Amino acid sequence: MVRFKNRYLLIQLIYGEAGSDLSSRFLYLHSPNTEINDLSALFSVKYYSPTTSNLILRCKRDQVNKVRASLLFINQINPQISVIFNVAHVSGTIRKTQCFLIEWDRQQTLSFDQP
Repeated sequence: MVRFKNRYLLIQLIYGEAGSDLSSRFLYLHSPNTEINDLSALFSVKYYSPTTSNLILRCKRDQVNKVRASLLFINQINPQISVIFNVAHVSGTIRKTQCFLIEWDRQQTLSFDQP
């Protein structure tokens, strides 16, 4: 039996001055699974939070560099929404990625509380 080797990328979406009006439904409808079948094998969206602007992508282990490089060239999602994809963490399991996300959000929340 062959085990599939995946990597999970935690991505922070940094929006331009227009702000975020993305929804989970919009992200699903315009994901590679529905747009282009060739890209659906490359990665898939596992988690998206519109309130924290965090995204978890799953991709094959040997395609991580290709996915990270392609995210550098995306600067707009809609013609109205400018966005930067900041890859914050790469892990082999979704559980470790979620644990990192919880700790990272906690650190960001604590940094806002300090004067």
